[in-house]
Amino acid sequence: MLIGVLLNTLLYGAFLYYHRYRNDRSWFRYLVLYLVVAETVNWICNVGLIYEPLVIRYDAVLTVMISTPIQLFIAWRIHIVTHSFVLPSIIILLALVSLGGGLATTVIVSLHPKYTEFAGFHPEVITWLISSTVCDVFLTGSLVYSLWIRKTNVISTDSYINKIIRLTVQTGFITAAAALLDMVFFVAFPNKTFNFMLDFPLSKLYTNSLISTPAG
Repeated sequence: MLIGVLLNTLLYGAFLYYHRYRNDRSWFRYLVLYLVVAETVNWICNVGLIYEPLVIRYDAVLTVMISTPIQLFIAWRIHIVTHSFVLPSIIILLALVSLGGGLATTVIVSLHPKYTEFAGFHPEVITWLISSTVCDVFLTGSLVYSLWIRKTNVISTDSYINKIIRLTVQTGFITAAAALLDMVFFVAFPNKTFNFMLDFPLSKLYTNSLISTPAG
């Protein structure tokens, strides 16, 4: 658990977004501000967890409060680029299922806060992490597709797009892999806390993936 909190802290940093992207749309700048505030609260709760075990009951809901708006935003951007409703609708559905799983996990953990009982919450935790993982895979694939259709046959432009595609795959893969390994550790080691090494920094991976993803 300490390792997870340390990773969470390392991934929390001073955002240079407002300095570098001053001309972005106002609503997107407010989205980033919301994420900074949510990340700060999430970090405080994670650090507090080391001192007070009951704080764990809030971690799942804070994670989905961060991941869900990011997933919905990328779904919207994919729709704008591709003019398709199919992939964005799938992503939105999976994001909402993940949100429901995270909320259910939070409620149940609040009712049963003992660590010894946490291993018994398989349906809620697995629903949350599996839907989030599948959603991230769809997000990565959809972003790559939306960027691919922007190919212009101009070498300099296509080279830049290829770099963006590689970055998108890398950030999306890391986030999806972390969510999947979180679930694997939870299932494989039900009476241990190995999964928290990935569970705590998961929200930071979502925010970092959004910041590093190219603007639409």
